[in-house]
This record gives sequence, C-alpha cells and structure tokens, in this order.
Amino acid sequence: AAGTWWFFVLVAIASYTANLAAFLSQSVPDQQIKSLTDLAAQTDVPYGTYKKYKIVTFFQGSSEEPFKTIGKYLTKNADQVLSKTSRQAMDTAIQGDYIFISPTTYEYEILKERCDMVILTSEYFFKYQVALPFPLESPHVSEVNIALMKMAEDGEMDVLENRWFNKDKNHCKSDSAQSKNVLGMDNFGGLFYFLTMGMAVAALVFFIEWIWFMFRRPVDEPVEAFSETGKNKANNNTGV
Repeated sequence: AAGTWWFFVLVAIASYTANLAAFLSQSVPDQQIKSLTDLAAQTDVPYGTYKKYKIVTFFQGSSEEPFKTIGKYLTKNADQVLSKTSRQAMDTAIQGDYIFISPTTYEYEILKERCDMVILTSEYFFKYQVALPFPLESPHVSEVNIALMKMAEDGEMDVLENRWFNKDKNHCKSDSAQSKNVLGMDNFGGLFYFLTMGMAVAALVFFIEWIWFMFRRPVDEPVEAFSETGKNKANNNTGV
C-alpha cells in the first residue's frame, strides 16, 4: 500500500511539472487586426463578404476611411473575395486565411458553436433596419409596443441579449487543455485506477491477516514458565 501511494505521488508530481513546463512554453498568438482600420491597412490576409449584402454598396460608395479603402479592395478583388452566398463566405472563413465581414447573422454561431473562430472587432459600423410589419391600423401595434417597452423596463431584453449574444466563450475553456497539448484530468484516469487497485489489495491483505489472528488456535504456555512454577512449589514443600 505504501509503495502504491508513493508511486501515485511521484507520477502526480511529474505530471504537474510537465504541465507547468507546457503551459509556460505556450506561444500566445498576437491578434494584429482589432479594428476596420487595421483590416484596411494590411494585405496579408484576404477579406470579403457576401456580394449581395448592402454593406458592399456602402463600402464602395463611401468617401471616408477606412471604408473607402475596403471598398476599393472589394471592387478590385471581387472575383476572389465576394462570395455567391453568405454560407460560402462563412465556410471560407472557417477553413482559415480569410476574414469574413459579416453582420450579426453568424455572431451567435461563432460565440456558441465555433471555438476555432474569433470576432476581430466588436464595433458596429453598419446597422440594418429591422421592423415588424403590421397591417394598416392594426390593433396589435400598440400592444406589441407596450410589451416591448415592458420587457426593456423589466430587464428581459438584457437577459435575452446575454443569453444569445454573450461574448464570453466560457464553453471553449474546457477544450483549452487538449488544444494546447496540456494534460487534463481525463489523462489521469489510469493513475487513479492504479491507486484504487493498490488500496483494494492492501485492504484485502489486512482483512486476511485480521481473520488469521482472530481465529488461529491458542498456543500452550512456555515450558520455562511451567518449570519455574514447579520449582517454586518444590521449595515451599521443603520449607515445611
């Protein structure tokens, strides 16, 4: 049992040392592109979007920087960077070496399902107008407006936004050990099995020894003790 325990301790210490060395030797990637200005200033990574998005017209017709530079780039490289569908642009970005300029359509997928992708910038520079159409003079317009205002006052809008567009990708942290070649708790399963097996063997040996000591036959008294008792009796008889 003692040998099993010390073996467990040695392996645990060695694994901790290896994990610490792997963690300290990791190279943290430096995200160079953090805004549209950084995106327009670089030419190493291609970027584009879905060709029928209104944002393409916005870039191409803008006279302000960095929108003007991005618009020129999209016009010059339209065949390579403007996709036929938005899903095609997203798949190209998933494969790597491509930056997809997308509305919030794919933001939920990136935040909740794609641990291998990041959102480069959180600034919203182009907003789509969204409306809920109703028939003319519909009695439901005021009811919907009141319901929306009540949800905003009660904080339900914030709850929904935090639920669907929470930018903290905490679910991806559980996979960080595997992605960074660092040992996780799953890798120590065999070690704990070995420790449990050693403890079970030690408990079995202890139980067998306890049974043996409890039910073994009693041993006769030593001969020396009997002889000494007989000698004392003889001396007493002589003295009388």
